[in-house]
Amino acid sequence: MQPFQGIANINGAFIPADEASVPIFDSGFIGGVSVFDTLACWEGGLFKLRQHRERFERSAHAAMIPLRCTGAELDAIIVETTRRSGLRNAYVQAIATRGRRPSPSMPSHDPTLIVYAIPYLSLWPEAKAESGISIVIPSIRQWPASVVDAKIKNFNRMHTHLAKMEADLAGADDVVLLDERGLLTESRGANVFLVRGGALYTPQAGILEGITRETVFEIAAELGIPAAERDLTPYDLYTAEEAFLCSTAGGVYPVAEVDGRRVGAGSLGAQTARIRDRYW
Repeated sequence: MQPFQGIANINGAFIPADEASVPIFDSGFIGGVSVFDTLACWEGGLFKLRQHRERFERSAHAAMIPLRCTGAELDAIIVETTRRSGLRNAYVQAIATRGRRPSPSMPSHDPTLIVYAIPYLSLWPEAKAESGISIVIPSIRQWPASVVDAKIKNFNRMHTHLAKMEADLAGADDVVLLDERGLLTESRGANVFLVRGGALYTPQAGILEGITRETVFEIAAELGIPAAERDLTPYDLYTAEEAFLCSTAGGVYPVAEVDGRRVGAGSLGAQTARIRDRYW
């Protein structure tokens, strides 16, 4: 296995990313008690650092995970970790857990803070950036807000792991999950948009409030493309003129096929191309 290139900061100490570790009794590992946020560093600049850091702080607050530092101090750690990595294009992540438990069944009160920067990566194959990816709507459903609100960006990902296994078995690249009502929500770490009548539509519930999603709305306004949140069903995705997923890890990626049905022309569409070109 190739060693990880990059740098990590664990509770204030810098260490090569390939040597970074946490105790097996850390609550993030043994209980899944963790939140995170992911940033992109592109051509030496961190994209929307404040927005990512503030969302990270909101997730931690909602999950009752104390942070070792916040605000400008946390920004400085993220910037310095990225700088020390020596990478101009980096995948940067901040993670907070409740920390090491005194025993497997006892709660921790000494939180862990991890920041790392490694070479930039994409959720989807670079070879399909023009031709588009295939997705399926799996049998696994998005969890409801009554269980864990999707706005809390956390590492409890068993449902999306199982959903991706379904996609792999079907020979597809990714998934879009439905909620308990049968409405579209999101993908694994990505939001979904579709184009109809030249306008953009995206689900309005059961989703992470994505920073890239927010950026797509900003770009659409700049380009004069109407964009709105709406309740959407699989039918809307099957019959869309275009569709795309968007994420910090990959940017804007066209969707060519959903559940074996071609979407639009079955490749990168005109509106998607305009948005992607402006994004990068």
